[in-house]
Amino acid sequence: MTVNNEKWLQVEEKLEELHRVVEENWNKGEWELAVLGTGVIRVVEQSKVNAAELRQRADELSRTFETLIRKHQVMPG
Repeated sequence: MTVNNEKWLQVEEKLEELHRVVEENWNKGEWELAVLGTGVIRVVEQSKVNAAELRQRADELSRTFETLIRKHQVMPG
């Protein structure tokens, strides 16, 4: 999980950098580049949301499997 978190920190850093570049492009009148950058930002932000939802579902499934395994383990005796 740590590696995953480190990757998302890198994504956040690049996203902040892209926000700055988009603003610079907009201020310079390079609207097409600014619009493209804004599109990339939206895709990345949606990816973060999707990844969080998938992580939550995976954690829930893991807990469910652990519960089922415990319930169906044969007790010695």
